[in-house]
Amino acid sequence: MKVVGAAPRAGLRVESPMLRSGIALARANASIRKGQDDGLVCAEKLLGMDLAGTDLVVLSACDTGVGKVQEGEGVFGLERAFLLAGARTLVVSLWPVPDDETRQLMEAFYKGMAAGRTKVQALAEAKRRVAARKPHPYYWAAFVLHGNPD
Repeated sequence: MKVVGAAPRAGLRVESPMLRSGIALARANASIRKGQDDGLVCAEKLLGMDLAGTDLVVLSACDTGVGKVQEGEGVFGLERAFLLAGARTLVVSLWPVPDDETRQLMEAFYKGMAAGRTKVQALAEAKRRVAARKPHPYYWAAFVLHGNPD
């Protein structure tokens, strides 16, 4: 167990905030039923990976950019883990996102990049497309880009 922050008081267990964020991959439930953790990737596991050369990671599920705030350190979670492991750019969400509008936004985002736009341009254009149909920011503003915008 990794201890982050101030020393714990007697009897108080302190866990790494990087254990609180993770991704469940395909067939993770079957692995858990067998008593294994294949398919479960916590942020702390990501820190041990070498993602140098990974240009873009998109986490289009709900709350993927949310983590534990540590005073003076920032947010500990998936975003930090991917960047520290070497990924150049991340797209994450800051709140629960609606499925249909997320699908539309992601399709427009990938099409924009395929057409030669930078990541930041493609994401901005995708947001504008969704906003034209659903003007409330809830439907399109949750996604943010961190890292290299090109």
